[in-house]
Amino acid sequence: MSDTRTLAHQASRVPRPLVLGVVLAALLLLAPRTEMRAAGPIQVERLANGLTLVVEERPGALGIGVVLAVRAGTRDDPPGHEGETALLARMLTGGSVSRPSTLELFGPVRGTGGGVDYSVDPDLTRFAALVPAGELATAVGTLGELVRNPRFGVADAVEALDETLSGAAVDVDPDLAPVLWPEHPAGRPGTGTEESLASVTFPDLLTLHRVAYTARNMTLAVAGPVTLASVRAAAEEAFGALPSGAYRAIRPSLAAATVGERRMFPGRGEQATVLMAFATAGITSDDFAALQLITLLLSGPDGRFFADVRSDHGLARDVDAAALTFVDVGALLAFARVQPANVDAAIDRLFDVIARLAGEPLDSATLARLRERYAGELVVRRETALTRAAELASRTALGLPGDDQRDLAALAAVTPAEIQTVVRRYLTPDRAIIHVIRPATR
Repeated sequence: MSDTRTLAHQASRVPRPLVLGVVLAALLLLAPRTEMRAAGPIQVERLANGLTLVVEERPGALGIGVVLAVRAGTRDDPPGHEGETALLARMLTGGSVSRPSTLELFGPVRGTGGGVDYSVDPDLTRFAALVPAGELATAVGTLGELVRNPRFGVADAVEALDETLSGAAVDVDPDLAPVLWPEHPAGRPGTGTEESLASVTFPDLLTLHRVAYTARNMTLAVAGPVTLASVRAAAEEAFGALPSGAYRAIRPSLAAATVGERRMFPGRGEQATVLMAFATAGITSDDFAALQLITLLLSGPDGRFFADVRSDHGLARDVDAAALTFVDVGALLAFARVQPANVDAAIDRLFDVIARLAGEPLDSATLARLRERYAGELVVRRETALTRAAELASRTALGLPGDDQRDLAALAAVTPAEIQTVVRRYLTPDRAIIHVIRPATR
């Protein structure tokens, strides 16, 4: 998901890289890849209060990734209170009772050379920390302090309102979401509006915190040179006093049919940016496996979009594709950076690639290569402890099976005819959302 969101943010002019300590990042880059891959089995356990622990032991890793996933997403915002979930998440980073500022709250983690970040999407709120080996208690303790003892200061609220309106905390492009998923919670402004945030009161935030930030609604995932016993001890210390609360299931919703559109936005620089998006299915859909293979086929420097638009026709400097998926909705995004004069030609080429995919069935060799690439990308994506912890936290919090073999078996069952059916179902010109960012004319 992180790759997808980076792509979406580039197109929406709001890039937001994960905050990492410079020293720690350098160490991780120097770590031997074979050591990073030497991981033990995934271990799942629950504390007495219901908080779920997910641990992957990586004895050779230099860093520890810690991610706390809370089943509270922007879909939970009441009508007229859009942005409430993101506002609460931002306020929690403003300091706790015993660490009454952002600097004091995150100081212990930053003092190790690590970093802390957070994000909110329709399904989940996530808080993430990356620290060097040996600093497990520092990271887990900080996340526990963040959710357990917020101080809810007035200054925090003012700053949180400003940052929430800027969209810094939410990972869905506010220009794109409403047209991709009309009448669906994911299509509402996750950052809120001035009017909706003005309707949110302190009692509203206190109630949301009391209901959602409970042990049974949280998953703490840790990947790195740790043991289950050490994670359990740190989690008991940091989260053991949390009330259990009631389990809050994620409730799927139906999106209205998408109607295609083309919009222009002013930009800077000399290049134009083309973002073409199609609303697709969510993670739990029967079409999800085919959509994963289609995304792989179109994306990357060896993908069909790159080969056609850049290599064969020389129309773009950068071309890529990615998928954005939640429980019940998703999107396939195509991204191209082109000279302004090439915008229309690049869009035509993107459509042509999709039309050929719908009309010409893939051969067995191509499908086999896609499955091999998926398996290989699993390994690469999981080489960093933080990325792996984020994946484990999200999948477990959403109730998705963590068995790679099941995922690979689902991909192996996809047929060429199914690929064509799914392309024709979702990637049609009348459903295309095209946003073009053009440089200002001189």
